[in-house]
Amino acid sequence: MATRDRLGYDFCSFTVELQTVWIFDLRLDAVDSFVKREDGAPVEHILTCSGKTAKSPRLWVRTSNLTSQMVFDFFRRSVAHPEPPNRPCLPQLLFIGTALMPYIDVLQPFLDSIPTPFIWTLESPWLAEMFRTATMDDDFWFRTYIEVGLEATKSGREALRTRRDPDGAIRAYTSARRWMLLAVKNYGSGRKDQVLKLTKFSLADCIAGLALAYLMRGPGMDVKMALVEAQNARQLCSDNAKAIYCEATAYEITGEIDKFEALVKDTMSKLAVDKRDWESAWSEHDRATGHSRNWYPFPNKSRASSSSTSRRRL
Repeated sequence: MATRDRLGYDFCSFTVELQTVWIFDLRLDAVDSFVKREDGAPVEHILTCSGKTAKSPRLWVRTSNLTSQMVFDFFRRSVAHPEPPNRPCLPQLLFIGTALMPYIDVLQPFLDSIPTPFIWTLESPWLAEMFRTATMDDDFWFRTYIEVGLEATKSGREALRTRRDPDGAIRAYTSARRWMLLAVKNYGSGRKDQVLKLTKFSLADCIAGLALAYLMRGPGMDVKMALVEAQNARQLCSDNAKAIYCEATAYEITGEIDKFEALVKDTMSKLAVDKRDWESAWSEHDRATGHSRNWYPFPNKSRASSSSTSRRRL
């Protein structure tokens, strides 16, 4: 979707004000909700777009006949034509209130077309509380980016395990990687080594999940991208079981048997990867694809016996 509005504004050219947070939300008008119960009059909704530290909303409107186009146009006006003393600009971070979920399919293509440092996410209870109480310092931004990244990773995992939806998983994992990379790149300086190590571990797990999503059977399978992402994950965490599993599986599918055998032999010789991680990686692949690979890295261990072993969350 183009970023120009009907008056010719190019939203990619607007200044992004760093260290700013906006929330775009929808709520019922409290007075009119009582009116409806008494006389059947339509309930009015109030659309608002406000900054955390602003003295007044950028824009607000009351309506009783809300449509997707109205929501879309309202946000664009809040950027390009806000109420004074606000000026045209974009925030670094935009929260979309949960009440606007029915309209997210209309908003998402436009929001995704605006380049960084602008970034947006759906509001969650944790983010709402932090938005209300936190100071806009580097710690806030680091924690926010990591938490949103972890939530997106969870969404990707659920897309594979529950819905068997490779495209949804790829979108979620790609978003998660973007958030966590922003955290490390922009706000990782000065963090404790253990914090950065855990962050990179989470990032590796996210990228390994992306590799697994590309291995989904059917039209969505992309073995080349699966191999690339598995190797990217291993650069961050060399013994990530899911990444090794995806890389070896990609070699097996493409017939690169020498590389396949070398990787499995190297993994078995080092034994750095916990067997439970392998069993979990195997199980996740089978649940996601409905297809079993023909290899297993640990000898004298059958598929049946591994299924009863306790598994870690990937």
